[in-house]
Amino acid sequence: SELDNGDGSYVVFIAPDGNETVYCGTDGDKPVVPDNLPVFSELSAYKKAVESDKIEGYSTIQFQGESYVFAYYKVGETGSVLFSLVPTSKFLGATKAILLVTIIMVLAAFAIALVMCLLLARSMSKGISDITRPLERAAKGDFTVKLKVKRKDEFGQIAVSISSMMDGIKSLIAQIKEVMETVTNATGLVGDSTDRLIQSSDEISSAIGEIENGV
Repeated sequence: SELDNGDGSYVVFIAPDGNETVYCGTDGDKPVVPDNLPVFSELSAYKKAVESDKIEGYSTIQFQGESYVFAYYKVGETGSVLFSLVPTSKFLGATKAILLVTIIMVLAAFAIALVMCLLLARSMSKGISDITRPLERAAKGDFTVKLKVKRKDEFGQIAVSISSMMDGIKSLIAQIKEVMETVTNATGLVGDSTDRLIQSSDEISSAIGEIENGV
């Protein structure tokens, strides 16, 4: 009964003397023995199994006008054979159930993958937007912008690198401003010195003119 494969199936134990013990499978509580129970030892599949050197095997046969799976096992050296007959439709039913479960799992996996892709695309879009908006302001000359990206992924690393670059640019601009102020001051001093030099040159020229007149 532990080998019950459902309604229409049979489990048969044939002893060396030809005595047959048959269990009729059922989908209910109790097995129902059909009125026209055949002599299983007369099955050609059984005869081939007995003549075969293999201890076990299986094949598809026609039994009572239907397709069955015949599976046998020889019990050691006793000469006894245990075999089962299961309608092929039972396997097909199980196959359909497996196919249905597989389709459901594939659809569920596809739905999960689609949701994950949408979330990932949304996250990437937000990360790119958080970085490009400050960069657009910086491109217009506003280097006071700061990238506030609280992420720990690649976008967060890019934001940290860009922030470091912006700080470096601001520091460089401050240094350039100091140098320009220094140059401006130095230019003013040079201008004053030039004016004094021109004035001195004029005075010298006037003095030389007076000396020439005196001579």
